[in-house]
Amino acid sequence: MFALTSAPSKARSKNEHARAKPRIIDVRLVPAALSVWLATAMVLARPQLVVFLVVVTALSAAAGMAHGVPVTITFAGLLTLVQLALLSVNGTVADARHLQAAHGELVRIEGVVTASEHVNHSARTTVQVLALHRGQHLHAPHREISLTVFTPQILPQAQKVKLTGVLEIQGSYLRLSSATAVPLASWSGVALGKQVQNPIDRWRNTMRETTRHQVSSILNDDQTALVLGMTYGDDAGMREKTKTSFQQAGLTHLTAVSGANITLMFLLGYRLLQWLRAGRSFCIVAGVTVIIAYVLMVGHEPSALRALTMGLLGASAMLLGTGRYSLPLLSSAVIISLVARADYALNFGFALSVSATAALILLAPALARHMATVLPLVVAEVIAIPVAAGLWCLPLLVLMVGEIQTYTVLANVLATPLVAPVTVLGIVIVVLTPGAASPAVSFIVDGCSTAAGALVQLLINIATATSALPSSSISVEPSVLNIALIFAAVAALSALVIVSDWRTGARVYLSSNRGQL
Repeated sequence: MFALTSAPSKARSKNEHARAKPRIIDVRLVPAALSVWLATAMVLARPQLVVFLVVVTALSAAAGMAHGVPVTITFAGLLTLVQLALLSVNGTVADARHLQAAHGELVRIEGVVTASEHVNHSARTTVQVLALHRGQHLHAPHREISLTVFTPQILPQAQKVKLTGVLEIQGSYLRLSSATAVPLASWSGVALGKQVQNPIDRWRNTMRETTRHQVSSILNDDQTALVLGMTYGDDAGMREKTKTSFQQAGLTHLTAVSGANITLMFLLGYRLLQWLRAGRSFCIVAGVTVIIAYVLMVGHEPSALRALTMGLLGASAMLLGTGRYSLPLLSSAVIISLVARADYALNFGFALSVSATAALILLAPALARHMATVLPLVVAEVIAIPVAAGLWCLPLLVLMVGEIQTYTVLANVLATPLVAPVTVLGIVIVVLTPGAASPAVSFIVDGCSTAAGALVQLLINIATATSALPSSSISVEPSVLNIALIFAAVAALSALVIVSDWRTGARVYLSSNRGQL
């Protein structure tokens, strides 16, 4: 005889099974990641502290080894000491000193244009700095440094320019205000032009221009910006009204490359070879290859580098058969990312990416299990993901924009089912566009563009509707007290959810294993 079980009963059964699993959270690498992050941020913000930090870290690590301090703390000190040494050797400290000295001063900069887009009645141009003139001082950066300047018109990529203006620094964001830009035919300072526009950059720029031309022939400016933004982070051309709607709805993250994009790319490569009946190792290698190619296409976005590192570490764990422990992988990703690009330590995008990922690891599963007691498990998970990520990103968002988006959870729940289809269609467009001269290929590309345009129009409607609701955004002064209060409230609420879930899980686990104990 067969017993029929309703869908809600199945969901509750699955939820109880998940609760019955023992909670295993490996936090051993977390102190090291936080220590490296803090030390790197302090060096970039106050480079004169580097000697003090080296001495304090070295003494702390030595004292830890001598007095039997937990190995995780000692390891964190040693790893931080290595990072401080690297920052001194690779020129990061020297660059930070020159930038801090130039902050608020009139400077002359020689550089090359890496991006330029229309914003209102001017152009927002990104320039890679190759020479910084401050009075009689000349400094050639040791690492890649970019700044933003507003120019009267679009400047062509790879154009050498001389800029004059006041340098303003906010975290990792450099801006030249009251600036003038003059095209350069030759270098008057340090001849570093050969370091710019490598073959990958040229391929990326050509690919983006070709894809944008193809998509914009079918879709309007907002739709084109969203399709390309959700595919590889290029949202140039979006109207300010639409940007404001997405900001008030809490949907601006959709056009920034995130771990979700990398995960989707890995799954596409993995499932394709799995469908072809390839072995597990070949499937993983295919997935890793796809995400590496994707990041080359995207560029050096902080969240892309973090997500790439997570994907590679996770794939390595799968190949070695050691299982996936997300928190140690995230900690490793943070450390590796900061070693590769120290400026990420002060980058809001990187911080938001790490915070959201940590929330999905620690808070979202517990929150989903709680909500699954009254909702179907799938619905609970769909709601828990944006709630957890939004909650842990809230202090950073208030610090960045001084606002709280009231309906961000509602908007994200409605938008979630549309994200993956748009991204997949966008990737198909990118891959097939070089062959669009063929009528058959052009027909497929146009069809994908039309379908993606219809989906992103739904996103625009969601953003417009939620941003039009009463009190869609609440202004909050980003003072130290307010940020501390918001952080404390988020920490307390998260602890309540996680501890409650642990206790419930422990009771279920003991109950289900009572006969075996």
